[in-house]
Order: sequence, then C-alpha cells, then structure tokens
Amino acid sequence: MYTDSVNLDNVEQEDLLRSDEFFDVASHPTMHFASMAVAGEAGGRLSVTGDLTIRGITRRLTVPIRVMPQDNTAGTTTFDTTFQIDRTQFGLIGGGPRSREFKVSIGKDVAIHMAIAARRALQGVTN
Repeated sequence: MYTDSVNLDNVEQEDLLRSDEFFDVASHPTMHFASMAVAGEAGGRLSVTGDLTIRGITRRLTVPIRVMPQDNTAGTTTFDTTFQIDRTQFGLIGGGPRSREFKVSIGKDVAIHMAIAARRALQGVTN
C-alpha cells in the first residue's frame, strides 16, 4: 500500500499526513501487511494474523476479513477489512510544527480500511 495514497478530501491535511511528522512518504513510500495465518470465521469471514509494517516499524496483529465474490465467471473476489491501530506504536507521532498549525487533535487509535480485488489466474499463463 502506498503511503501517499491517503485521502481525506483536504489537501493540507493530506500533505501533513504525508510529511515526516507522520507517514514520511519520502523515506517510507509503502506500508506492508504480510499474513502469517488464516482462520475461517462464521458467515464466510476470515481472521488473518500477520505483520503490519509502517515507517519501518512492524507489529503483529489480527484483522477481520470479509470475503465478497464479485463475478464467478471471471473468478474475481474482493477481500475487505477495516481495523484500528494505535498510530503511536508505528511512529506516527505528529506534534511537529506542521501538526501545530492545524490546531486539531488526532486520535491515537485510527482506522485503516483496505479492499483488495483478486482474480483467479488463467491456466497455462505464466509471468
């Protein structure tokens, strides 16, 4: 996931989150989630445990995943999740001069939403 893809519908706040006070996109252009274990849950949901890395800091967590088949003829499925993290555990501290300009309080617990569309590979096709 690209850290510069933050979207708040407010250019100034987006620039603040991209700055070195938060995501530091110049030094850390991506954040990563590497799954380690998957467990089935009721209602076709999954519980995925893995390592989330933001700003070079990695923490293990478990996220709920909703599986949504979109088009069975194309084999497309969407995996959707929203979960919360304590931003300070990943070095997203703020508090520098740019943060003080806004005179707003950013909650310690923030929501992350991810939606991933996957399509079944065609047989006999290799990359």
